Amino acid sequence: MDWYHQPVPRDGTETRTRILDAAERLTLDRGFAGASVDAVLDQAGVSKGAFFHHFPAKTDLAGALIDRWNALDETLMRDIMSRQSTFYGSHQSDRELPNPD
Repeated sequence: MDWYHQPVPRDGTETRTRILDAAERLTLDRGFAGASVDAVLDQAGVSKGAFFHHFPAKTDLAGALIDRWNALDETLMRDIMSRQSTFYGSHQSDRELPNPD
């Protein structure tokens, strides 16, 4: 079989990511109510079938966006806490109180 006739395995991750990226852009620009499924399809370049394969309803898309934003917030918070810990760890003597004895 020629290489161009062989099926390409796809796990759908790229399609799902394109849908989420498009939905995020539209939501930030128009609000979630203004980010219609058709507008998301147009921006993501996917079919309606692909959309509903990954998100059975628009509310499922909303939940995925919230999960994405929560993960981003958690990552940013961990980064901030890590930097703060590194800063205070290297300046520990500045924070220590003198021993009263």
